[in-house]
Amino acid sequence: MSPRHKSKSGGKTSGKSSGRSKRKDSDAKSYTSSGPSNEPQPETSEDVLESEPEEITPPSFLFQVNQLPVDDSNGVPPRTTEGGVWIPPIYRAGFGTQSAGNLYRWNPNGRITLATDCTWHHNGFRSRSGQRLGAYSTRTVFWCNPWAQFMVATEDASDRDMADSDDPHNIWWPLSFDHDGAISRVMESAESPYLAGSGPAWIADLGLSSYIHREDDSASEGLSGNLATLFGIIAMSCSAKNFDSLLPRALRDNNWRGHDRRDGRSDERGVVVRIYLDPENPLGSTMVTLPDLEANGPALIT
Repeated sequence: MSPRHKSKSGGKTSGKSSGRSKRKDSDAKSYTSSGPSNEPQPETSEDVLESEPEEITPPSFLFQVNQLPVDDSNGVPPRTTEGGVWIPPIYRAGFGTQSAGNLYRWNPNGRITLATDCTWHHNGFRSRSGQRLGAYSTRTVFWCNPWAQFMVATEDASDRDMADSDDPHNIWWPLSFDHDGAISRVMESAESPYLAGSGPAWIADLGLSSYIHREDDSASEGLSGNLATLFGIIAMSCSAKNFDSLLPRALRDNNWRGHDRRDGRSDERGVVVRIYLDPENPLGSTMVTLPDLEANGPALIT
């Protein structure tokens, strides 16, 4: 999803046709090569056939969360605001080496499982057929500290010097949300710095309590939006060493069940989250279905 994308499609669609094509009625006489004819003409396939309901393939995707440390030893001093609050680097030399995480699959039923059908080979993940996985999106997510909190950069911030990049790749974005009713869709440069509604336990568990609007007493119906940013926020709910054991249990059937471990929002912690197309779901995991899931789909965390 484009960081500047604010518009949504004209409305949610059911993805199904009405199930029946109406036969066209006409008082006009049919014609033959010799002129008008009152003889009945054969019905066409359009007249006879009824349209079949369109089957919708549920979406799915793969994701990987890599740990991204900062490195102050490469001649790039720490970056701070005028008030002395640490914020992430804008030069690639300010980052250390990433620690690669496991590859997971978000299944159509909302379950999260290891993508054991894919393997790492020649600097990339490949499917069981040997094809390189199709990349969908990447985000770098940092928990800076209690003052700056979450900040997000497009793509892998350690792959470029952000200071020399074009907009929107030259900015660390604060979290912001589009409101789809009572669903909050997280993305860069969205319409509001606040969540839509409040109440559920996932808000505090994911470190989002300060994003609640003081005057909004409505009940939240969940969180969705940019998939990479979403799983970056989830990754910060626990330490890196506990992520693999807690993730499938903490988020199940799109329901946040939480966990009993300490959160992982330590100062200056960063992750790079990569989203891939699911090779096992070629119809439901595409460059069309995933943006629609982000912008119009149901909440992925409730």
